[in-house]
Amino acid sequence: MGLSITTVSRALDGYSDVSEKTRERVRAAADAAGYRPNAAARRLRRPWESGSDNSPAWDAALARVPVTTTTPVRRKDTGHVDAAMRPRDEDYARFIHLVDLYADCGWDPAEQWRRTPFKIADVQTTAILARASEDLAEIADNLGRTDEASEIRAMVERSRAALAGTWRDALSRFVSRDLVSREDVTAPTQASFLPLLALDLVPPRREAAEREMRDWCEGLVVAFPSTPRSSPQFEAKRYWRGPVWAVINWLLIDGLERNDLTEFAADLRQGTVAAIERAGFCEYFDPVTGEGCGGEGFSWTAAAYLQFTAMSARQ
Repeated sequence: MGLSITTVSRALDGYSDVSEKTRERVRAAADAAGYRPNAAARRLRRPWESGSDNSPAWDAALARVPVTTTTPVRRKDTGHVDAAMRPRDEDYARFIHLVDLYADCGWDPAEQWRRTPFKIADVQTTAILARASEDLAEIADNLGRTDEASEIRAMVERSRAALAGTWRDALSRFVSRDLVSREDVTAPTQASFLPLLALDLVPPRREAAEREMRDWCEGLVVAFPSTPRSSPQFEAKRYWRGPVWAVINWLLIDGLERNDLTEFAADLRQGTVAAIERAGFCEYFDPVTGEGCGGEGFSWTAAAYLQFTAMSARQ
């Protein structure tokens, strides 16, 4: 085609600095070759799509998003939850700017992707999808849907290969990728270890991941923190910038057990149960004090508690 790899990649991703004629040419060549976009790494165009709305992982990408909005921002969350436990006004301004932008695109996903300044290949979402798809393939087998099961397993293997490629020895953890800056997202968050859900790590990586995770837990009343205490971005009570989430611990425990880190999984499970029994079914917990934070009476915290106590009873 006479085009560089970078130009082809940017054309497929819909970048506006590539002419429409070139984008059409690249898409036609991709269609002729039977190319389909790689679903191995789930690509986000909204930070809240990951579930970790104000995670430090998104700070650099969100800095590209203006704080101007067409839609007035009227927050109701801080009427019943301490504002120190929630994303800041600036965060919500950037979120709503993205909503306004996507509305201006007529909610067309391709146009949204072309115009958005927020593009992330996220390890957390990819790992959860891959793990869920393993179960979906088994369900398809049980229903006699062998073709669908094979298709799902092929997708899982692509996802697993993509996840394996995000491990960084120097960090002893996995990283997401900023698709605009073309740089690793090196901010340490709970997502750094979610690939354990879907991968069977070789011993050196498994041991390195466990050491790093245990370092993050050192000196805390309850683990696992969504951001480590050693990080400059750590805020013990602010949503996804430090607090412990029982639902995330559930996923981490599943990944630890998959990788034969059963002792660490048991420690994490018991610590989570103790935190819930002290503070109640809170939305999340301060890792330094164990205090319950956010909303109260959260069903996913209750579900995690039921699961963890049932697991302990069986052992």
